[in-house]
Amino acid sequence: MRSRGRDLPSSFPIVSGYQVPNPKGDWSYLAHSGKGYKIDHVLHTPSVVATEVDYLTRIGDRFLAGEKSKSPISDHAALRFAIN
Repeated sequence: MRSRGRDLPSSFPIVSGYQVPNPKGDWSYLAHSGKGYKIDHVLHTPSVVATEVDYLTRIGDRFLAGEKSKSPISDHAALRFAIN
């Protein structure tokens, strides 16, 4: 994989792997087919802990993401998390 002409592994080393905290919510991206995917992530250094991770598809009466019939403002949900 390349990024701006550089090899991704050398410009973005992943030394200790990664964790999937399993955010609350069914999906972060809703495809036109109606299938949802969890593709949005929090990247952070080992000294930071991301907690209370969840996808927001709606705030009040406004749909951030979802079916076109709901007139969402995006096809991706917002990813909310706390940092400890």
